[in-house]
Amino acid sequence: MKMDSIDKDLKALLRIRQMRSDSLSRAARMREMERNFAAKDVEDKVSGLTTTETHVRQMQHECLTELVNGHFVKIDRVEAFSKMQLQGAKRIMDANRDIDLAQKHLEVSKEMLEESLQKSRAAEKRKIAIQEVIEWRKN
Repeated sequence: MKMDSIDKDLKALLRIRQMRSDSLSRAARMREMERNFAAKDVEDKVSGLTTTETHVRQMQHECLTELVNGHFVKIDRVEAFSKMQLQGAKRIMDANRDIDLAQKHLEVSKEMLEESLQKSRAAEKRKIAIQEVIEWRKN
């Protein structure tokens, strides 16, 4: 009779461990999805920087060509060109800052994933230990 009580307790404990293990596995999958999203975001931002740099250089080249090929250079056109250069530099700096932020987010998401995986593995080990005790008690 006492053995039946222990067996019931072990089976109840196994169900609890199974639920915890499943819950932590789901959390780990969510963290992995977050990490994948963060990695994609970094790739997108780097690609965006390349596009921005190309676009800024092309615009600057076109404006500079217009200035050089013109007969008379007016001060307002030189000022507009300088302003455009500053705006282009700011856009590139902003894109670099966005990349840095995205990379930091990626690192944080990697750390959170690793922590989640460790918890999930530990829960799975506890569940397996209970299963082994139940099997041992059957024999």
